[in-house]
Amino acid sequence: MDFRELRYVVAIAESGTISKAADTLYVAQPSLSKFLQNVERDLGVKLFERINRRMILTAAGEQYVQTAYRILALKNQLQNSMNDRARLRLGRLSIGSTNARNKYVMTNTLPEFKRLYPGFQVNVSEAPLDELERSLQNGQIDLALYTVRKRNRDFAYHHICMEEVVLAMSPDNPHADDGEFRSGLKRPWINIRRLADQPFLMPPEIWRVARVGSRLLRDCDMNPEIIHMGSVEASVSVVTKGLGVCFCSSMMEICFEAERKPLFFSVGDPISVVEFVVAARKTMPITRAVRDYIAIVRNVFGDGEYEAF
Repeated sequence: MDFRELRYVVAIAESGTISKAADTLYVAQPSLSKFLQNVERDLGVKLFERINRRMILTAAGEQYVQTAYRILALKNQLQNSMNDRARLRLGRLSIGSTNARNKYVMTNTLPEFKRLYPGFQVNVSEAPLDELERSLQNGQIDLALYTVRKRNRDFAYHHICMEEVVLAMSPDNPHADDGEFRSGLKRPWINIRRLADQPFLMPPEIWRVARVGSRLLRDCDMNPEIIHMGSVEASVSVVTKGLGVCFCSSMMEICFEAERKPLFFSVGDPISVVEFVVAARKTMPITRAVRDYIAIVRNVFGDGEYEAF
């Protein structure tokens, strides 16, 4: 739609003469006359009759101008709406994450996103991995945050970081100085055989860190005291008070809140890592809001090993 055509014809109708309309529109009078001739030729009807040097609307012209008013009004409403959205950043975003990470991921990303997009309606849900991927597949959620095991060809994966299964202990633990620095590792590595005298706090086996931890203990032929806990976070909380050690995600290094944080060690040979991602359907447009949310997640948790959008 050429809105200029509508504006020019309306200006002629309102001004009553070509010369006045040309002054209003800041165009040359001959150019406006030629423009009107081309419009009438393309439409195949006369929009104006010249009577006593006045431009009088024909019946077709009246219909054209009335319709033009409505179209221009709708165009202005649309522009105002877009301006409001640009100013307030209106929209909707539905985010899902696994139960294990929903609390600390949202705590560290959602406030910043709402600061940038105060007008956005954000829905947050949590679910087990299989259910989360189904919700993403059928469009119930826009983004899913989790550690990916098997890639789905219908999803686009935005790398955040490689997440490591680590061991946590209190700084007061007698083994706090047993770690050794190894090339390529971000934290000291500890031989868990040294910890045979320590109770191991373990969450349920539905947690990946519990399964990895149990495997590490079996590989080392260890049979330490096991204290069963309800979650990884509860295990780390108890460890900070000086009781035993526990396996947890390396993200706890960023997210665990306590007056005195535990020490974190790499374990296993090789260490156990998985990729933490933000997943989206390939068919979903990556809007500026989506890009900004992924950037926020990367800013908090990212390892810098990714390409910019």
